[in-house]
Amino acid sequence: MTAKKNRTAEIFAASHILSALYFIAGVALLALMTQPKYMPIHLGILGILDIIVSYGITKMRRWSLYVAASTSVLSLVFGGVTLAAIVKLLSSDTVDILILLGIIAYIALSVAMLIYLVLKRDEFL
Repeated sequence: MTAKKNRTAEIFAASHILSALYFIAGVALLALMTQPKYMPIHLGILGILDIIVSYGITKMRRWSLYVAASTSVLSLVFGGVTLAAIVKLLSSDTVDILILLGIIAYIALSVAMLIYLVLKRDEFL
């Protein structure tokens, strides 16, 4: 019974949750890159970095601490600039509000990753 509880606790550990969310964010950014109007290459690069961070955090690799920290900072800058641009152009359209909420969630994910990295940095080294 305790082995099952330990396995459940391991699955729902913060590293696995953050890793899964970063993987989802990376796939979403790669999907956004395929929009027919324009090709924002920075979305693809950030998406690939998010997927790499997801793998590194799951496996607790030493290099993932540095890649995750730099990717989180890049995500905060990208999210902040995008958020500022969208707020200026915001309409009351449902799609615009959902995009705004998605960017806010992405910024919150980046902050959560930075906090996790600061608290657990000894486990990576």
